[in-house]
Amino acid sequence: MNYEAKEMLLRAKKRKEAKDNIIKLTIANQSLQKHAYLTDVLLKNITKCLPQFVFWKDVDSVYMGCNDNYAHFIGLESSIDIVGKTDYDIDWLECGHTADFFQSGDKDVLAGHPIYNQEEVLSLPNGNKIHTQLSKLPIKGQDGEILGVIGCFTDITELKRKEKEAVKARKEAQIANASRMNFISNMSHDLRTPLTGMLGMAKIISENSLDEKIVKASRYLIESGNILLNILNEIIEINQIESGHLPLKFSEIRIRDIIDEVVSLFKPTIYQKPVSLNICFDPRIPRCLIGDQHRVQRVLLNLISNAIKFTNQGAIHITVDVAKFEENSLTIRLVVADTGIGIDKKDHASIFTQFNRLTSSSSGAYPGSGLGLSIVERFIKDMRGSINLESEILKGSSFICLIPFETLDKNKSNGPADFLFEKEHVSLCPEIQHIDSESLLYDSVLKNKPSKETTLSFEGSTVLLVEDNLIAQLAAKHELEKLHCKVDLAVDGKDAIFKAQKNNYDLIFMDVGLPDMTGFDAIQVIGAWESAIKCDYTPIVILTADASVQKKV
Repeated sequence: MNYEAKEMLLRAKKRKEAKDNIIKLTIANQSLQKHAYLTDVLLKNITKCLPQFVFWKDVDSVYMGCNDNYAHFIGLESSIDIVGKTDYDIDWLECGHTADFFQSGDKDVLAGHPIYNQEEVLSLPNGNKIHTQLSKLPIKGQDGEILGVIGCFTDITELKRKEKEAVKARKEAQIANASRMNFISNMSHDLRTPLTGMLGMAKIISENSLDEKIVKASRYLIESGNILLNILNEIIEINQIESGHLPLKFSEIRIRDIIDEVVSLFKPTIYQKPVSLNICFDPRIPRCLIGDQHRVQRVLLNLISNAIKFTNQGAIHITVDVAKFEENSLTIRLVVADTGIGIDKKDHASIFTQFNRLTSSSSGAYPGSGLGLSIVERFIKDMRGSINLESEILKGSSFICLIPFETLDKNKSNGPADFLFEKEHVSLCPEIQHIDSESLLYDSVLKNKPSKETTLSFEGSTVLLVEDNLIAQLAAKHELEKLHCKVDLAVDGKDAIFKAQKNNYDLIFMDVGLPDMTGFDAIQVIGAWESAIKCDYTPIVILTADASVQKKV
């Protein structure tokens, strides 16, 4: 083959290779165009489906595109119409954000200060204003070069409206709740004052009448009045709990002494029933612990009261033992069990619900407010404890409480005696001390233990009783005169101050709600006068039926 023929073959080969390369490049270009088209369609569809408003600009803040939401938002018919425009081409209202403002924001983003979820109020070209939440970020190429800005914001006007309504509703609820609290506080005074006066009068009749029928009727009146007073107290207490006026108050307490005090309150009721009350107390429990005395007392009062109420015969068992020891604390297991009417399993879940009663008020069998157990559960939870119920119909109920307490620092104690009760003050398991209508073994235990209290004698004491309610005044005076006190009366603050300055009283009982001033004001005046003349301060006891006074003292 000669030289010319070789040249022709080589040129033909090169032409073929060039043609093949063109075909490959064409196919690749078509593929890229198709990919770009699909990407553009996909991007448009994605941005179109988004409920947000999306736009993107180049580094000169010239719009390269947006979704339809944003286009319609600024008054354009289509997202295509925004390409090549700037914010200066959009009729932003002068009273709102301006084009200068938006482009200044773009520059901040391009300078490395992106915006995340920033809330703004936009004034639209149509005159409307909307609340928005805006994010604006830089667009970067593969090499990290900043190519532009992408922005996205959400219309949160409706959310803000609902948020404003919620704030308004919350304020209204707070005002209504405050009104409710004030109403209950006022009613606690307006109801408890005549009620306690009525009970006092009934007691006077019972103690002074020689007619057996009248004595019996007055006792029934006292019993009914006490039931009503207990219901009223529970309503007041749940109101204090919900309003936050019963904060936790930790102090040094003696669990056994609290049990003694609570049980002694129920002795008269227990005597009237063929029911024994059995107590088992773990001697490992320290004499003194750190806890909330009021809550512990109320838990015991409500649980024991319910056990007595719903047990017509049989026994009530109170068990107090150590569930768990820890370094500086221990958990006490308190169980109040009875052989009463029991609770159906279907009612176990709702037994601690406020105002829930398993027997209707119309039956008249077991009066109550339906608040006692809800208060118990709330108080136990406040003390970081728990309560569970085990019960069967006609077999009785057991309420099992686990309550944590802090222990005293042994280095600050007076020795081992602080961690053990006196022998005669402990019911050693498995032996149990009993209280029942025939034998009062528990009473003998209480009588044999050393007395920690000094018996007070009021005989011959001069007392000033400051009370404007005539019935309450007569009832209180009667009780004081039974203690052989000499009683002076005052019906308002001015009279009380005059008599306190004129006479040397051993004790003053001061009602809080007086016609001319509060009892606190009168106390301050008396105290200032005693301080000025440098005489001994007279002990003053506050009298009130107002549930809100506790937070004021």
